[in-house]
Amino acid sequence: MLNKAIGRMSEIDPSRYFRDLPQDFINLTYGEPIMPVFPHIQEAISAAIASQTYTLTPVWGIPELREKAAENLCRNNGINCSVENILITNGAHEGLGLVCSALLEPGDEVIIFKPDWPMYKSMAEYFGCKVIYVTPDYENGMRYDLTGFDALFTDKTKAVFLNTPQNPSGVVFPENDIRKIVKACQQHRVYLIADEVYEKLVFEIPHFSAGAAEAEPNLVFTLHSFSKGYALSGLRVGYLCAATPILNKIANLKTDLSFATNVISQKAAIAALQTPQDVIDDMVAGYGQKREQLMQCFDELGINYVKPQGAFFVLADFLHLGDDEVGQRKLLEQTGILTFPGPFFGTQPGYLRFSYSATNEDVAAAIDSLRHHL
Repeated sequence: MLNKAIGRMSEIDPSRYFRDLPQDFINLTYGEPIMPVFPHIQEAISAAIASQTYTLTPVWGIPELREKAAENLCRNNGINCSVENILITNGAHEGLGLVCSALLEPGDEVIIFKPDWPMYKSMAEYFGCKVIYVTPDYENGMRYDLTGFDALFTDKTKAVFLNTPQNPSGVVFPENDIRKIVKACQQHRVYLIADEVYEKLVFEIPHFSAGAAEAEPNLVFTLHSFSKGYALSGLRVGYLCAATPILNKIANLKTDLSFATNVISQKAAIAALQTPQDVIDDMVAGYGQKREQLMQCFDELGINYVKPQGAFFVLADFLHLGDDEVGQRKLLEQTGILTFPGPFFGTQPGYLRFSYSATNEDVAAAIDSLRHHL
């Protein structure tokens, strides 16, 4: 079912990665927003295009965007940083790749919290690193017991990857757990790579940035993106916050690899950082409504699932239909709903990822089909 010849999944057109799809399937595989761009951001994009000024920006990014990014992290995330700690990147993907290129060497060990975005492992193995996993308690809402976390560190440990809110589970790490993780990294002089691309999309538990546990950027690398919270995934713009000395090294590497980030994208990002809070709140409320609808459906059908506290995914246990892609295919055949196999992200067998980033109509159709066919 899953095309093994292609190493990355599609976020928009699953037919490129899944074979033999029925004509009218309901697509719940989305890993990005499909909502319209906020009007004020669209206006900024139009104005940037109309200006006909497409010259290269500095490698570090447009100064205004860097300033606003630093202000955002200080004001909303509690990270004590300045413009010197900010590098604008071609999405969080490039930021992650640059950090890994600057830090990782063959023989290093990295610690990753399962389930996880597969790029973490892919990057680690590309640079010849050994991966050590921290696994959650599925019977306790996928919480992590950090009692033995300190014992995972060795003299070869180079970095810890932390994604919160988490893809694919929607788990939001509580502040106390994040502080414990940061403290362990500080004690062992290990870097923490904090992927916070879903930070705007939280429900019951507030987002806490790992960088806020440091007096100033030191060991924590904070990755942010405009893809998820502002529906700008196709513009490929994000930013990295880190200690200035190593950020200089990373900027030099970016100069050699990609140079400046797209100027139109950066103009859009400036507008995005000025989005009124009530607009963000309305967006989150819309996701929250679809989340509640899916969870209510699973409750009615007696299907176990991980209650998501953030992002726009629900992991549900369909092991009774079969492992991994077998269960995914049976669900597709019975209901017409296309999901993503959880084990692609390192979950236990049988879990499927349902994305409620889909349209209201598709989520409603999926729920109706589940109720009528399961």
